[in-house]
Amino acid sequence: MVHPDDLDEHVKKWQRSLASGEPFENEARRRSAKGEYRWFLVRAVPLHDAHGNILKWYGTLTDIEDRKKGEQERERLRQVEADLAHVNRVSTMGELAASLSHELRQPITAAITNANTCLRWLKRDQPDVEEAREATMRIVKDGNRAAEIIDRLRSLYKKGSPPERELVDVNEVVREMLELLRSEANRYPICVRTDLAAGLPKATADRVQLQQVVMNLMLNGIEAMKDTGGELTIKIGTR
Repeated sequence: MVHPDDLDEHVKKWQRSLASGEPFENEARRRSAKGEYRWFLVRAVPLHDAHGNILKWYGTLTDIEDRKKGEQERERLRQVEADLAHVNRVSTMGELAASLSHELRQPITAAITNANTCLRWLKRDQPDVEEAREATMRIVKDGNRAAEIIDRLRSLYKKGSPPERELVDVNEVVREMLELLRSEANRYPICVRTDLAAGLPKATADRVQLQQVVMNLMLNGIEAMKDTGGELTIKIGTR
């Protein structure tokens, strides 16, 4: 009677209940006389004698087909929503490719310049190790800057992972998105400024989703003013 895909788990749970005497509960598809499968919630509890021995089991089967269909439909819609959000992020980031390549080019170019400077200091008749060391430290700083930009881009491209709620510094999220979008604003006569309240408590949120919200708001502002110019202000505070 039990669907082949549900049988192994169903039997294992039932065997554990028989061995331990613990109540049994499981969801499984069961076949009707017409050969159709429906989801049932199966429960069973033991009846003990005066010495604690199990005499028999009492069980119930509750039809939960409609509930399971509702859960599956909600999961399908959640996946569609996640896919649409991912497509939106990819589309948006694609539009920013030129601007973001400029953001990456700056630290990479600086790292190459500092590397050449380091080589010149080391090739001298009397190598200046201290100057070379300082140039190397600048290379590390530029490399870390490029890596930060890439990490932020990767987080916005992520797909399929469920929301991860954590304590997030909203001001920090705004500053991260400002770094990514500053060049986009600079392509037009748009001045970007921030008004971030100090000492704000962290908010419980999904960091990537919050980044997406801030990015979309900033892009909408830039799009609205790109022909006429103006000032884009990002303000964070409490009510």
